[in-house]
Amino acid sequence: SIDKETLPQQPAIRYNSDPTLEELRVRWWKQNFDKDPQFVLAVNDCLTTVEIVNAGLGHAIVTGDILKKCKPEIYRQMIYDRSGNPITRSSHLICKSAMLGSSTVAAFIDFIKYFFHVDQNQEEDPELRG
Repeated sequence: SIDKETLPQQPAIRYNSDPTLEELRVRWWKQNFDKDPQFVLAVNDCLTTVEIVNAGLGHAIVTGDILKKCKPEIYRQMIYDRSGNPITRSSHLICKSAMLGSSTVAAFIDFIKYFFHVDQNQEEDPELRG
C-alpha cells in the first residue's frame, strides 16, 4: 500500500501529458500536500513512466487506461477530491453532422455508446452543438 503521509518524500516520475490532465494532477496534489512532489525523473510519455514505476523507481499519477500496462504487483489507488469523489475527466466524441448519415460512422458511434455505457440522456451536450 501507499502511505499517503510520506508520498511527498517519495520519488515521483513526471511525464508530459495534455494540459487538462496536468491541471487535474497539480490541483489534486495541492489539495492534499503542502510540499511539491519530489520529481527524480521527467520523461516524454506515460508508457515510459509505467516502465519506470514497474522497475520500482518511483510513483506517478496516471490515467485508468494506462493501469493495464502496470505489473500486477504494482499498487494502484484511485485518487479522490476533497468531497470524496473520484478524480475523473470528461471525454467527447465529435464529428460533423453530415457524417452521421454514414452507416460506418453510425456503427462506430453505437459501439462507443455500448462500450462506455452511454445513457441516451447523456448523448448530446447542447452547448457543444454547432
